[in-house]
Amino acid sequence: MLRHWDRFAEDIAAKPQFVRKTMADMIQRVELALPNTVTRLQSAVSKSDELLMIEKIQERVRTSVAQMKTKLKDSG
Repeated sequence: MLRHWDRFAEDIAAKPQFVRKTMADMIQRVELALPNTVTRLQSAVSKSDELLMIEKIQERVRTSVAQMKTKLKDSG
């Protein structure tokens, strides 16, 4: 997947390190925002199926973040 981002960096005439640093920053921001976002969403719904959907989305976001962190760490 990081080759994709390296090609993206080339396409926009940026250094791959800049794109990777930006990705790492975005990952960190998502991680920090996720708990509060989930809490706010949960407080806005009342049905159990809606709460379940929020939990599934939260887990998917966590999984994606963990995968990207691993890929960034392995590449650098």
